[in-house]
Amino acid sequence: MTISLILTILFFQPQAVSASCANPGDPAASFEWGDAVFTGQVVYISSANGVWMNAVTRSFMALGFHPADFQDRLFPGRRVVFEVDRSWKGVTTSSVTIRTGYNDWNSSSYPFEIGSYYLVYASHAYGDPNKDLLTSRCHRTMESPNNSEDIAYLNTLSTLELRPYPAIIRIIEGNLIVPILLLAGGMYVLNHRKKTAGGRTGRR
Repeated sequence: MTISLILTILFFQPQAVSASCANPGDPAASFEWGDAVFTGQVVYISSANGVWMNAVTRSFMALGFHPADFQDRLFPGRRVVFEVDRSWKGVTTSSVTIRTGYNDWNSSSYPFEIGSYYLVYASHAYGDPNKDLLTSRCHRTMESPNNSEDIAYLNTLSTLELRPYPAIIRIIEGNLIVPILLLAGGMYVLNHRKKTAGGRTGRR
């Protein structure tokens, strides 16, 4: 029974129904509400297995954990790196990393594509300025915004000066996290084995 329940949690996929979210409002309201507003081109999206991550999330929830308890640390979503050309709020570098959900069909994510150009409205996770900037379908983020009412409104505002920060640095920094963790884990295992072997030798 327990095994069947675990298998059902891991592999049953519900119909792709996006959760509802409040209307983000007009451009002025979205600008006021957001922590960052900028335009730019996507140059990198971290790989992610949405089915697997969704299964892990449901498994933790079945054990009584709320996703907010662990997702920030373990599965913070896809990293999307932008080359920024204009910023009106919250972004002062020529590149920026934004987080979005793993599952493109869910309201907590946004279906970005590499090479496409976007107007991005983003906010800090849980309203904490020390956390990552997030965007989703619940924000007013849009592709190819040049003829939109949003750009017409934003053009009435001042833009921020952008200091150079190559996007490749953000890509490399993010991709080094997993190798560093694997290396640290490997060193720990080797050190533990050496100590164990030394202890056995000393007892002889």
